[in-house]
Amino acid sequence: MALPLPPTLVQLQESVAIRVGLATSGNIAKSLEKVVREHLNKCQRELYLRCSWARQVIDVQIPTQQAVRDYDVPDEAASIGAIQRIDVEDIDGVRRALHYDDALPLESNLNYVNSPNVPTTWQFIDDVIRVTPTVNAQVWVKFNVRLIKADKPLIEGGDRASVDGEALVQYATIVTKEYLGTNGPQQNARAEFERYLLDLRSSSVGPGRSFNIASDRPTGVPYWRYPTAEVAPYSPTWNPSGYW
Repeated sequence: MALPLPPTLVQLQESVAIRVGLATSGNIAKSLEKVVREHLNKCQRELYLRCSWARQVIDVQIPTQQAVRDYDVPDEAASIGAIQRIDVEDIDGVRRALHYDDALPLESNLNYVNSPNVPTTWQFIDDVIRVTPTVNAQVWVKFNVRLIKADKPLIEGGDRASVDGEALVQYATIVTKEYLGTNGPQQNARAEFERYLLDLRSSSVGPGRSFNIASDRPTGVPYWRYPTAEVAPYSPTWNPSGYW
């Protein structure tokens, strides 16, 4: 079963309209659409900056090109720092991870970097993604780029949120109610919203007072990254002496 996609602008507007009391069926008056949309964009921007754990992480595909090394950074990325991982996929769906490496010997060995093959490393050069060596596009057909989605304004009805949908709806509902002067003070709603953000952070980075050595999430798959023959996940010599 596929995970649900982030809500669209239309879905967000409907949710906010129902919670504010502007419409019981989700249909919002045209005169108030711009108000709700403006508040959604305002709240999305604030959540994106203040709550890194609420940001959406997505996968974007880039088709490979024969003997080409440089590829544009996907438009969905907020910045070059938003890219978290790149892998290359062949015609059979087999994926191979690329490692970031900007070593000069790679740039100097032109016979290696310009020979179409399977890419093994990537780096940023003049704001483009440069892979090494060049790609044999007949075998390796696309790159999969995992990145943090940019918080671009929601304009079209099908535009999807860049942050957690429920957090965005809760915050936009509060702001819209305060703007319209309805439902009285929003202190309780703001307290519940802050509690939701804390719970969301715990579910995203792990339970409080714990150190995630195996997984990004308490319910995630345990793993040990980059295992080698020389590096083990545990060493009895690591612990300091004494009783702990």
